[in-house]
Amino acid sequence: MFEFLRTKPPIFKGLGTPLDAEDWMHTMERKLEITQSTDGEKVRFTVQQLEGAALDWYKNLRGGLDDPEALTFEEFRIAF
Repeated sequence: MFEFLRTKPPIFKGLGTPLDAEDWMHTMERKLEITQSTDGEKVRFTVQQLEGAALDWYKNLRGGLDDPEALTFEEFRIAF
């Protein structure tokens, strides 16, 4: 996680336009590429950058899953 945090990933609060959300996700994907993280780590690292309404969205997403621990980064990205 230290390597990921060194990239200074941005926080996303769920405010703004859908384009703002898309830009944030693209930024996160670029930062995750250089960390050589596992799929589960990618989800956990990305979720750590969510706050406010965005974190509430994730909690709702996670609550609706049969096995939240099995959520892949691709599934997270598509849902986002």
